Amino acid sequence: MDISYGYWLFEFRPKVPVAEPLPLPELKQVVVDNMAQLRQWPFPHVVSHGITEERYGISCSAECQGLCEHWKYSQDGRFEAEFAMIEDYMMENPERSLYVTSTLHRITEGLLFTAGVSKHAAYKGGLHIELTLTDCEGRRLVFWEHPVWNMMHMDECVCSSAEPLVWAKDVESSVLQMFYAQLAMEASLAIFGKFAMTDELLDYMQKEQDKLLSGGYRK
Repeated sequence: MDISYGYWLFEFRPKVPVAEPLPLPELKQVVVDNMAQLRQWPFPHVVSHGITEERYGISCSAECQGLCEHWKYSQDGRFEAEFAMIEDYMMENPERSLYVTSTLHRITEGLLFTAGVSKHAAYKGGLHIELTLTDCEGRRLVFWEHPVWNMMHMDECVCSSAEPLVWAKDVESSVLQMFYAQLAMEASLAIFGKFAMTDELLDYMQKEQDKLLSGGYRK
């Protein structure tokens, strides 16, 4: 992945250090059992040649038509994923943008996966979750299904921050399992808030998340 473009970092770890390193076969099973399969590209993605075993964990890399992803799951319970910003790969000369719908989808999938993983005993003391977006300065929000809104507000919802955009939270496992969708909305709004997003599209975002969670994007 070319990190001269924008990219995401998504990670979580146990708040309480694990007593013993988690076995590699167990890490693999945790990933497979809890993959978020809400769209055609599941998260975390596992390529056909499978998961790579490393000295202290497992990892996998995948790339297809701008969907670039690398993740690593360590024996201390830390999960780290890096994604390319698909907006930078969609056109030969891409505009500086961030897609609202796919951003909301990705965050929801990440927290759904994390909620499933949090049922493992390693996370009984809760988790620290962190989401970072880099290279956002000058990007504007784009809505797939709202071309008129895009034209009207294209100069308004622009990120002015030169620093990475970060959302971080400590959460109990039981709370995450019950409220991952609400936390995904919280994280998305924290990111979009850096773009001066208006409140008028909150209903739109909720409908999009409901459609995702009900299987409307699996086709």
